[in-house]
Amino acid sequence: MMYYRHIRQLALNVCLNNPCLCEKIASLATIVTSLMTHISKYTRGGKNKAFIVLFLLVITAVPVIDKYGGLRFEQILFILALPFTLRRHSKVYQRLTMIGAFVFLLLYYVLHIYSMFYIGLGMTVMLCLMAIPYRPTLLSYMLIAVTTPALQYLFQVFSFAIRLHLTQVAGNVLEVFYPTIEVAGNCLVLNGINFTIAPECLGLNMLSSTLVVAVFSLAFWSKRSKAQGGVFVIIAFATVAFALVAAGNVVRIILTVMLSAMPDTALHEFIGLVVFLIYICLPLLLLGAFARRFFNTITNTHSKAIRLPLIVASLFVLLIAGAYFVDRNQVQEAQEPLDLGIDGMQQSCSTDGVVKMSNDKVLIYIKPPAFFLGSDHHPFICWRASGYHIKNENIITIGGHDVYTFQIEKDGEEPMYSCWWYSNGQKHTCSQMQWRLAAIKGEGAYSVVNVSSLNKDECLRQVLMLVNN
Repeated sequence: MMYYRHIRQLALNVCLNNPCLCEKIASLATIVTSLMTHISKYTRGGKNKAFIVLFLLVITAVPVIDKYGGLRFEQILFILALPFTLRRHSKVYQRLTMIGAFVFLLLYYVLHIYSMFYIGLGMTVMLCLMAIPYRPTLLSYMLIAVTTPALQYLFQVFSFAIRLHLTQVAGNVLEVFYPTIEVAGNCLVLNGINFTIAPECLGLNMLSSTLVVAVFSLAFWSKRSKAQGGVFVIIAFATVAFALVAAGNVVRIILTVMLSAMPDTALHEFIGLVVFLIYICLPLLLLGAFARRFFNTITNTHSKAIRLPLIVASLFVLLIAGAYFVDRNQVQEAQEPLDLGIDGMQQSCSTDGVVKMSNDKVLIYIKPPAFFLGSDHHPFICWRASGYHIKNENIITIGGHDVYTFQIEKDGEEPMYSCWWYSNGQKHTCSQMQWRLAAIKGEGAYSVVNVSSLNKDECLRQVLMLVNN
């Protein structure tokens, strides 16, 4: 009962804070209730009703998914891999799944974070599958976790430090064959040719795909051996998958440099595909066969489908449909623009709160504070959207503070040197964890500060003045 009390309080907060949203959901409730009543009247058996409810969930979820850019590659893999994780004889987590689905969907209404909607939708699908009956296993829930958009965002956030480390490792290996090779941040320089290890080149985007392959391997061998792995086996297997991704990317960097495979060439893409298949997929399939000895025998539990109450099904369809009316990226801390104490510059402010300051030497952008659980306004997003290419990323220390540095280039324009960091006016950092934890503690919301100039020395001078101000 304690869980239901918290869920009820969460739902009440949503209604009090979003009265217009609740009015739209109330009008939807009439339609959904009538529809579900007709479904119950004209369908015989819980299995048919579950199929129809599942169909309605998918139909109502499509507009929400489309609003956030549609299905991503890893989510398509989720759809393809899910059937392999289902079992007729498996332990059912009905109550936990139902509570989890409610909580995550309601959190989406409160926080406006798409990953909350995605997890809530995934758990709702699991609940419907229990009524068919094809029972989801632990691998089914893991599949939801590894394909959630939050995982990709986390790796985009923390990928730079990983890229620096893997680039250094690859550089140390290549130094054995090419003593003149140089490592500068995320760049390898050989015979005057720069090899920039960008996120796209590094292949960290294949992490979700690798984890899906790991789930598929466990599910495949589980079905073959009529046994299944426990939580420990799944966690250990996922850890191995992470290690294979890191090792595979080091091999990819080495081959790219040795074969001089520049980005956007067929050879570059071919190397990435071969590394993924040989160094990641094949080992995972072989390790899945080895892991069978640690599987537990599946007991013949009662395979009768669970009953999906009409009111529960109606409520889930309503929550999924109503999610379309939740405004995207509206959760943001109300803060005044960060005052850096700069005089003698032209200043303007865009409709989304981005402050632009400039003179004949430097260009400064101050982006508004982000919600500590949401995504920040990364400078690369705007520069790339404006047609610029990002090169030579690094982290340097200026005035005792770490800042990101990079170069931006565009056809027909001179390259610019740029630095950026997070600041709340008193503290400066380039750590994602530090600014988020500081925001939770109430130390003041952090803004993104981005300084750019055609002259590197002028850019660094301006940064030093700002962090020591």
